[in-house]
Amino acid sequence: MKKLLFVFIALLQTINVVSQIKFEKGYYIDKSGNKVECYFKNHDFQSAPETIKYKLQPESEIKILNLKTVNEFSANSSYKFIRKNVEIGEAHELNKKEKDYAFKHQELFLKVLNEGKASLYSYNKNGNETFFFSTSILETKQLIFKSYTVDNLKTKQENRGYRKQLFDNLKCDAISFSDAINLKYEKKDLIRFFKRYNECENSKNIIYLKKQKTFNINLRPRINNASLTLTERGDKDNLDSYDFGSKTSFGIGVEIEALFSNNKWAVSIEPTYQKYNSEITTQIVGSLDETFTVDYSSLEMPLTLRHYSFINSNSKLFVNASLVMDFTSNSSILQRLDELVLDELDIVSNLNVAFGVGYTFKNKYSAELRFYSKRNVVNQLIDWTSSYNSTSIIFGCKLF
Repeated sequence: MKKLLFVFIALLQTINVVSQIKFEKGYYIDKSGNKVECYFKNHDFQSAPETIKYKLQPESEIKILNLKTVNEFSANSSYKFIRKNVEIGEAHELNKKEKDYAFKHQELFLKVLNEGKASLYSYNKNGNETFFFSTSILETKQLIFKSYTVDNLKTKQENRGYRKQLFDNLKCDAISFSDAINLKYEKKDLIRFFKRYNECENSKNIIYLKKQKTFNINLRPRINNASLTLTERGDKDNLDSYDFGSKTSFGIGVEIEALFSNNKWAVSIEPTYQKYNSEITTQIVGSLDETFTVDYSSLEMPLTLRHYSFINSNSKLFVNASLVMDFTSNSSILQRLDELVLDELDIVSNLNVAFGVGYTFKNKYSAELRFYSKRNVVNQLIDWTSSYNSTSIIFGCKLF
């Protein structure tokens, strides 16, 4: 266990060094048209935030930029956002049976994906991405893709009007009808399509596509509530059972989370230190006391599959299921009669499962309630069986 703890602490120190805040060179243009060169805090924005941290010089103090006063901001070729007045149609319950959107006028910050004679933009709301485009002679328009239902049909229908929009407005020798008609409403496919058009037109083609972050490293302290019962095996009528009670303790874990491309699914591994100590004493024959002492510490290793549901740009809920491996060290249940040691039961590593529900705020802070299935921690023994139950309230903070 000491070696495991040493690796655990070393991992924390490494993460702390790696996760230092970085700033990258960029600029913003205010509503008066003034361009200000600056350094933005390193971030892969999926949608425009309300504020952004920046410095005027690499060594100067950190300032807060309110984007209500800004028309455009960019960090090199990592990302670029521009304010646009557009007509946007969004799916909701009232138009789920309609083939077309009911459009409304809005002022939005659009993320620039391709910039050239034809430009591609995206708008991310609650994890749903809508695409827009413009050309040198066409104002910014939404690329139409809408699912809808028809009463007499069981399957959903799809309005893929974006294909006709692009074929009609991005005509070039390098683009055929089949290229447009087979085009998917996905970021990577649309970027590739606009790149081909701009190259065909000998236009500039700047792709603002910072490599999507695929890993998060989260520090996860927790409050554990656990209980243990120990029961004799055998065929006698009255088998002894010992309840060690419910104990509250603290644990800590470091989670390495891998995100899938849509950011709605993730898998993770989370080395977690936990400890359970308890002692019970019963009086048996005469004045003799029988005492059981539990000393159980381990490094748990949950392998987790997680699904996120977006509430808005700052909040999301998640549910997860975990297969939990448990690695013990020097853990045992000691049985004594007064001072005489009768037996020492080794606590061994075992598997169980866990299920959790939680909430994440600003992709940085989280809270989770996790329930673990029963774990038999002495199942190598013929004479005894056990049931270890636990529940955890887990707090999370993204380090990197």
